[in-house]
Amino acid sequence: NILHLANNDERVKVLIVLRADFYHRCADYDGLRAMLETNQRFIGPMTRDELREVIEKPAKRGNWHFESGLVERILSDIGDEPGTLPLLSHALLETWHRKENRTLMLQGYIDSGGVNGAIAQTAENVLNNVLKTEEQNIAQNIFIRLTSLGEGGPDTRRRVLEDELYGASQERNQVEQVLRQLVDSRLITKSRELSNIESHDAQDAGDSTGIYVEVAHEALIREWQTLRDWLEENREAIHIRR
Repeated sequence: NILHLANNDERVKVLIVLRADFYHRCADYDGLRAMLETNQRFIGPMTRDELREVIEKPAKRGNWHFESGLVERILSDIGDEPGTLPLLSHALLETWHRKENRTLMLQGYIDSGGVNGAIAQTAENVLNNVLKTEEQNIAQNIFIRLTSLGEGGPDTRRRVLEDELYGASQERNQVEQVLRQLVDSRLITKSRELSNIESHDAQDAGDSTGIYVEVAHEALIREWQTLRDWLEENREAIHIRR
């Protein structure tokens, strides 16, 4: 349908954004493969100057300031590592939570865990200091179900219907509570998707709407050692269940 639209309607321009590690799957579709051969732009990592703009410009628009040396420290921590933008995003958020007046502080950044540790530190803090023991087990099950095991490649996030995360009916309230905590902590996100109906019919759709859940940052799967341990301990069982 996308190819038909791109080829037959001059009023429409179609833009597809595709992750490099899924690029090979395009070879399964003859038309798409042919289009990609002549219509593609390969996006590489940001330069140091571009990363500086990503950090400084939004803050400037909001009249926020950085303590001297903080931006340089962040850029140094990022280095040349690929895939760091989600980590940078979370580290900046956690640094902002530790701000003084309208200034983001170097010590606040360090306390957050920095680029490489902030998201894992947030997850570990929620698991051990926010959730109760029985809720920790529920959280483990949620994160495992939100991870797609890599077959010869990295594990990636998996988008699932919220109903898949509920077990026995008596646990539903507990699962809902844990999901709220994880959403509030920006570790997972929820989104509603309509089935094949017109949007103005949505209110009458009943069960035709679905709420999807996914990990907020795939970096969490890479960086949070507790989750890595859970996946390794349960990898065979996950394969069997999937």
